[in-house]
Amino acid sequence: MSRNPNGGAENIEIERKFLLDSDNFPADLAARGSVYQFVQTYISYSPELRVRKVDADGYYFTMKLPKDNIGLSREEIEFPITEREYNDLLPKQEGAAIYKTRYQFYEGGHLAAADVYSRELAGLAVAEVEFETVAQAERYTPPAWFGKEVTSDQRYKNANLARYGLPNDSEPV
Repeated sequence: MSRNPNGGAENIEIERKFLLDSDNFPADLAARGSVYQFVQTYISYSPELRVRKVDADGYYFTMKLPKDNIGLSREEIEFPITEREYNDLLPKQEGAAIYKTRYQFYEGGHLAAADVYSRELAGLAVAEVEFETVAQAERYTPPAWFGKEVTSDQRYKNANLARYGLPNDSEPV
């Protein structure tokens, strides 16, 4: 995640993730920043490769590689692709496509996103907050409307949501 819906070429992604109750969003969430519609399709889980359609005309290819064993830091390589390239890659799909609305805004001086999932993942909403350093991430205090932290809970990684669907809260983390 970065200042535009899909970021730049290559960077280290440091972020924390929290569950949200979409019924308790701030009333002005859409007005705080930008709103995007995503369709995210995985073409490989190992390595993690995906294509993403943003709104009606943005297409991106992304590779993510873990940098730690808790899910806080990952290397992200992402670049725009053409609609044709996107459509050519779709037949390689693994798992279900992810459909979500992203509300992107600043929270406590950090870029944040609230993702509200639909279709097979309807009912799930998460917040991700991006940091420049691990130290910043560790010092961060989330706002009261954020719920349980799931940064290190692999069940809430988008690739696993595409692969396995909604987590069962009774399953071990």
